[in-house]
Amino acid sequence: MALRDDVDSKKASKLAQMREAQDEAQSWIEAVTGQSFDGEFADALKDGKLLCALVNAVEPGTIKKIADSKLAFKQMENISNFTRAAKKLGMHEHDCFDTEDLYNAKDIAKVIQAIHSFGGIVQKRGTYTGPTLAPGAWLRRAEAV
Repeated sequence: MALRDDVDSKKASKLAQMREAQDEAQSWIEAVTGQSFDGEFADALKDGKLLCALVNAVEPGTIKKIADSKLAFKQMENISNFTRAAKKLGMHEHDCFDTEDLYNAKDIAKVIQAIHSFGGIVQKRGTYTGPTLAPGAWLRRAEAV
């Protein structure tokens, strides 16, 4: 039990340190999709719809069907569709997050890092001309402190 508490404490500390990165990721998603977050970061992304909309805003038609359901497996399918699409667009496996990292809020810091990585991939593609998310800028600022 103490080990679990220690792990949870470290995750919470890491997430708190990444608040600026989270805000940047949220602002970028909102700018690209034209949709505002409804609620907290993880809650707004939990159903995967915003992530799918992000991919389709960057590369139209990439995700053909976005489930608009309250059923857990449909929401998790949306999240999986995002990660599959991100990989197709050039994101490395090690930069992605697992569905449960977001859906069950197991590791929101990893979700934030993945969104930043996706932002960098999008910019490198050369076909995207929308709002940008500076990859790793939050990390460089944190290391400078």
